[in-house]
Amino acid sequence: IFEDYVSNEILETYYANAKLFVYPTLNEGFGYPPVKCMNYGIPIIASGISSVPEVCADAALYFNPYSESEIKNRILNILLNEETRLELIQKGNKRVKQLKTLQDIMITKTIKTIFQ
Repeated sequence: IFEDYVSNEILETYYANAKLFVYPTLNEGFGYPPVKCMNYGIPIIASGISSVPEVCADAALYFNPYSESEIKNRILNILLNEETRLELIQKGNKRVKQLKTLQDIMITKTIKTIFQ
């Protein structure tokens, strides 16, 4: 099924029920969708040529988005290797906590700067 636009409610349902998240982006500003999926405990495989490796760190498997065989191999690795899948879920949970902490720190610094 290929859908054009889905509401936030449906998108959240997709995130919450995914077996894995494949993100073959070529140009990404931050990489919010993988973080959203990590928050749901979904293992991530993603393009290694954008900002996503900085955002996801070791909580994702990376591939060359121009290589169908690499994408296929990463998908099969998650689907057929339970140990890898569970390790990525655990690392994803840890990464989400790190990013939330960083966000809280940045918000606090911004507020202090504004009101000083």
